[in-house]
Amino acid sequence: MKTGFCIILLILSAFPAFSQDRLVPVDPDNHSDVDINYCQKVDRLLIGTERYPYAFQIRPSFTPEYCLLYSPDKKELVLRVARRNIWYSKGRIGVKKYRCPISSDLSDKLDSLFSSAVFSSSPDAEVLGFDGTTYEIRTNWGKDVAECWSPHDDNSNCDRLVRILEDLCDIVKDKDVNGIEGLVPEIEALTANFTKLMGQEGPQSIPFYDRVSSYLDSLVTEEGLYRAPRLFSLEEIPALLSFADDTREIKCPPVNPFSSYLPSSCSVGVFSLWLIEGIRRHGLFSLTPELGRGAHIQFGSDDYESYQTQAAEAYRFWWNSGSIESILSRNPLEFTGLHWY
Repeated sequence: MKTGFCIILLILSAFPAFSQDRLVPVDPDNHSDVDINYCQKVDRLLIGTERYPYAFQIRPSFTPEYCLLYSPDKKELVLRVARRNIWYSKGRIGVKKYRCPISSDLSDKLDSLFSSAVFSSSPDAEVLGFDGTTYEIRTNWGKDVAECWSPHDDNSNCDRLVRILEDLCDIVKDKDVNGIEGLVPEIEALTANFTKLMGQEGPQSIPFYDRVSSYLDSLVTEEGLYRAPRLFSLEEIPALLSFADDTREIKCPPVNPFSSYLPSSCSVGVFSLWLIEGIRRHGLFSLTPELGRGAHIQFGSDDYESYQTQAAEAYRFWWNSGSIESILSRNPLEFTGLHWY
């Protein structure tokens, strides 16, 4: 028995468990009955009936669990700490409660951080472990959930996220608003890291990928054929986003039929983002698939790929930053300085 246990530990040591840059998406339907009952008990005690769009549960193996709740509208962080470990305790368990106000600016930064962390999660990021701490983040009123397990102190994204979470809990206990200000540079840097990982899932896991791919490939191979753009649906946005970084050239790309200007070419990535913009605007395309600041930028120029990269990151973050109803009314390029022509 001891030999078998040592072999298991040896196998685990071979996994890249200490290079966690993504959270793991959580599917409650795949949990065991024991896990479901435990999580429901934690929710009843530490979240209760209050509604918060963000909840951060920290569940150690042996010490008391705690939960950090956050609402951009309320401009405050709420911390609830169980007085005893919920897994092992029976009977009534008390809860300590703490509150700390935060500014609108800090609220926006936390919103960006935790949304980007959840929506850049990947099943491939899963690691194995025994006793440790589970860090679970819920966004979009609990509809989107991701977690990580006791990351090693190696400065990975998950490790840095966990340290920010732990620091925030300590700050809320002390009501140290200035302490949160000190975390801003790390929050901004980590948000950028998670945002870069968005939309990098394998194509085979993306619905409608083959259909979108076939259409975009045809535009690359069938040169010099102007035509009206094809209309896509909301469900096809993830597939279109998977091509956002594609730099292949489309000669004579489809344009808005009302456009009197016909661009000579654009990249597949920019064209896919333009199609997404048409979906967002309910089929009302801007005139041409060209981006710019003050003046449109032409394919092949020095700044083209830079503009494409900025736009791709902005659209990924936009798509993964809230409910469908809330994001469709927001311009993904609002804070980039870029716009469509």
